[in-house]
Amino acid sequence: MLPQFKKIAAKLFQCIVFLRNKAYDLHLLTSHKFPIPVVSIGNIAVGGTGKTPLTRLLIDDLGGESHIAIISRGYKGQLEQSPAGVQICSGHGPLYGPKMTGDEPFWLAEKLPHTQIFVSKNRTSSARAALRQGAKLLILEDGMQHRTIARDTEIVVLDAKDLFGKDAFLPLGRLRDSPKRLQEATLIVVNHCDTEAEYNSALNRIRTYSLAPVIGAKMRHTASPQKKVGLFCGIGTPERFISSLDAYEIVATLLVQDHEPIDAQTLTAFAEKCQTEGASVLLCTEKDAVKLPKALKLSLPIIPVEAHLEIAFNKEAWEKLIRRIRP
Repeated sequence: MLPQFKKIAAKLFQCIVFLRNKAYDLHLLTSHKFPIPVVSIGNIAVGGTGKTPLTRLLIDDLGGESHIAIISRGYKGQLEQSPAGVQICSGHGPLYGPKMTGDEPFWLAEKLPHTQIFVSKNRTSSARAALRQGAKLLILEDGMQHRTIARDTEIVVLDAKDLFGKDAFLPLGRLRDSPKRLQEATLIVVNHCDTEAEYNSALNRIRTYSLAPVIGAKMRHTASPQKKVGLFCGIGTPERFISSLDAYEIVATLLVQDHEPIDAQTLTAFAEKCQTEGASVLLCTEKDAVKLPKALKLSLPIIPVEAHLEIAFNKEAWEKLIRRIRP
């Protein structure tokens, strides 16, 4: 895409976002209010800021009870186009495979088997279905731009390495919403925050837009004891994943677009290449692992890297949030 065209497209996109938000602010577009608390977890930029791991941490810290329901779009899953919300987890793990649910809802269903999870592009329908099933708290996963549902708590996740999406709207930068919307946040989570200096720098920049409490978080990864590895993934910010594995010697990488599966033939060739280079295992994210073919046989074993989000700075603000929204 030509640079000049990108600038024009970004300006047009920014105008559309502004008008849409203004229409909701002036109540020209309707946000449906539900009789139970609603928590939105979202971001203002595309890419892997860490919304899904934060969703898991939130529900774990709330107690992981069955009366909590996650409402997800199910991006690129077959159920995404369902006109009514489909329950893909009813308290006993996933009811459908990742091709049906999308990779992130499936991963959440595996990690939070006692939580209700509903999938559909029509999130209002999913919320109504969750209400009928007795939900006492709704979690809107990737919910910031989905203003058809009114929320009581707005959690916004930012990337410490790129707080404001290269300071430009799509497709010139990575913004899909205005940083000014941070003033609506109940809590701001700065992820991939490795040092206190990085947290303080992010805090100072955020204060231009919002006075909401800001916490710093980072991803903790556990993987294989092997040192020489191959790595493949299809996530929004693969560079964050790669940099987190600096203890390993990565002989080769295979990167695809976010949410895209990798076919067996490509993985077979990649495994053989890595083996030739001296690798003894292949590493991938847990999100990638759920999309692998069940009967896949490669020359090297695949080990998913377990990722846990942990609060590193201003943990008091996180604990205060948990007390506020616990059912």
